[in-house]
Amino acid sequence: MITHNFLMTTLILTIAMTGCKKDNVVESQSGFTVKGDIVQNNTPLAKASVSIDDKANYSTETDTNGHFEITGVPQGTHSISYSKLSDDGSFVQRTSSIDVTQDVILNSLRLPIAVLLSKLDSVTSSSVYVHWNKSDATDFREYKLFRNTSPGLDENTGTLVYVGTALNDTSFVETDLDMFTNYYYRVYVMNDYGKLGGSNIVNATTVNENIIMNGDFETVGNDSIPDGWYTDKTFASAIRSQRSKSGNYAMYIKVPYPRTNLGPTGEFGQKILSAKFSAGKTYTLTFWAIVDTASTDGSISVNLTYRQGSGNFLVNAYQEVARQKTSDWVKYSYDFTAPATTDDYSLDFLVWCTDLPYSCWIDDVQLKRKE
Repeated sequence: MITHNFLMTTLILTIAMTGCKKDNVVESQSGFTVKGDIVQNNTPLAKASVSIDDKANYSTETDTNGHFEITGVPQGTHSISYSKLSDDGSFVQRTSSIDVTQDVILNSLRLPIAVLLSKLDSVTSSSVYVHWNKSDATDFREYKLFRNTSPGLDENTGTLVYVGTALNDTSFVETDLDMFTNYYYRVYVMNDYGKLGGSNIVNATTVNENIIMNGDFETVGNDSIPDGWYTDKTFASAIRSQRSKSGNYAMYIKVPYPRTNLGPTGEFGQKILSAKFSAGKTYTLTFWAIVDTASTDGSISVNLTYRQGSGNFLVNAYQEVARQKTSDWVKYSYDFTAPATTDDYSLDFLVWCTDLPYSCWIDDVQLKRKE
C-alpha cells in the first residue's frame, strides 16, 4: 500500500528533476563557441589578440599553435577583430563579420605581415630617404606615410607626406625639410575599409650644414674671387692666399696706405637666402683670422643684416674683431637669433684702417644652427 507521504516525496523529486532539465536546456542555448586558427606568412601566429564586438568577456589570445576559442557568444551577427602588436610598435589587424547560429569554426584566418620602416638613409640638411618592405596583403589599396617632429606619431598627429597605390611603391624622398631638425616617420597599410596595419616609427636629424657657401675658400670663381663671395676691390685687394688655417687656401685682404675713403677700406661678403634660416632659432657664426700689421686704428668688423644696412644682428661683432697683430690664427664666434623675414641676408667682413697698411687673412667661415 502506497502511503500519502511517499506519494508527496515522489512528486516533489519529479518536479525538481524536471526543473533541472529545463535549466540545462536554457543554459546550452545561452551562447555558442567561436574558435579558429590565425596564421601569418603561412605560419601559426601566437599571442594574436582576438575579440568579438570589442567586448572584454569575448576576447582572448591565440596559443602557440595560433588557436583561439571564445565561448558564450550569443546568437546573431557579430564583428570579429584579430590583430598582432609587435614590440617595435608595428601592428597588423583585420575585422570581419560572422553570423552565429551555432558553434563556429574559422579555419586559418590570415593576417598580413607587418610593414617595417628601415633606418633612414641619405639624410642631408634638407632631405631624407624613407623606405619599407612590401606588404603581402591581398586586399592592399595604398601606403600612407606620415611625418612628425615628435615620436607621438599616428594618422591624427602626423602630416601625410606620401601616398603610394602600388605594392612596390615602398620608398619616398622628402625634400624641403628644415636643417638640423629631428623628423619621425610611420607608414600605414590601407585596404578599402580602413587600416590593415602600421609600421614601426623611425627618426633621423637632418644635417647641421654650414650655411656659408665655400667658407673654406677652396673653390675659386672668376677673377680669383672664391665662389659664392663678392668683394669691393676699389680700396683694397682681396684674393685667395695659400696661407690658410686648414686646407689649401684662405681669403687675404690687403689695405694700402694712405686711406682714400671715409668708409671701410676693404670689404668682402656673401649673400645668404633667408630660406636657410628658421625664425627664432639661434645660430653661431665662427671664423679664423690673422692680422699682419699692428694698428691702433685698424680692425675687422662683421655685419650680418637683411635689407642691406637695416641693422646688424651680430651686435658684439660690430666692435673691433681683430685689432692687434697676431702671429697665429685666432678664432672668433658670435651667436644671433634669426628674425622672421623673407628678405635675404648679407654677411659682410669690413676692414678698417686709417694710419697704416693693413693685411689680414680670413678662413673657415661657418654659420650653423646652434645645437
